[in-house]
Amino acid sequence: MSTENISQKNASFFPWLIMILMSSVTFVGILSELMPSGILPLMMADLNISEMQTGNLVGYYAIASAIFAIPLISMTMQFNRKHLLLLLLSGFAVSNIVVGLIDNYNVIIFLRIIGGICAGVMWPMIAAYGMRLVDEEHHGKAIAVIMAGTTLGISIGMPIMTTIGNEYGWRSEFTGFGLVIIAIAVISFFALPSAPGEKLTKSSSPFAVLTNPAVLVILVLTLLGVTAHYGAYVYITSLVEEIGLAGGIESALLFLV
Repeated sequence: MSTENISQKNASFFPWLIMILMSSVTFVGILSELMPSGILPLMMADLNISEMQTGNLVGYYAIASAIFAIPLISMTMQFNRKHLLLLLLSGFAVSNIVVGLIDNYNVIIFLRIIGGICAGVMWPMIAAYGMRLVDEEHHGKAIAVIMAGTTLGISIGMPIMTTIGNEYGWRSEFTGFGLVIIAIAVISFFALPSAPGEKLTKSSSPFAVLTNPAVLVILVLTLLGVTAHYGAYVYITSLVEEIGLAGGIESALLFLV
């Protein structure tokens, strides 16, 4: 089905089920990124690594997202959007499942970097993909629903995943989470419409936005905000233990949103 036909088909209604499915992708995307922050002591003890090394599991993931995002987005613009999304979900699934099965810290860091690269491509791509599946009048609603997965992932998903990790072990948390991602990928394979990629031009290149001073200001402010946010998330477990917060890490994660 062509993009034009998709848009015409959805001109009179909003495809809630498809948008919610895409929201589940951003939900697992943010969880994949932040999951280690809720179970730092468990990973430190099991892998026999320092607190700083455990924090790197989130830090390197974020750095990989930032470094590889623009180059890989440029390289994959011509890819079919559905096929690319399925590839990224596969990367998320494999990186999480294998992390839960191995003991080698260096390999785990490598897999976290792979996950970060997938996230760097997924975040800007999925909103644009969703907009192409609806009529122009529904663009704002599509973005809101799709990106709501990040808020739900942080506010609800993180406390739940942390509880699972504390109750059943961090390895079960990672492997189980990877299986959930596989389930989302299978549903996406059958449910999401196909959408062709776009031809890379000078005006459509992600590098073009860097020439806009207003965009650069927004990027700098976003960098500062995200850095502060991640700094709190990465070491929140240690902070909770230090101050003896009632309710433990799960309560802290709820209040940190």
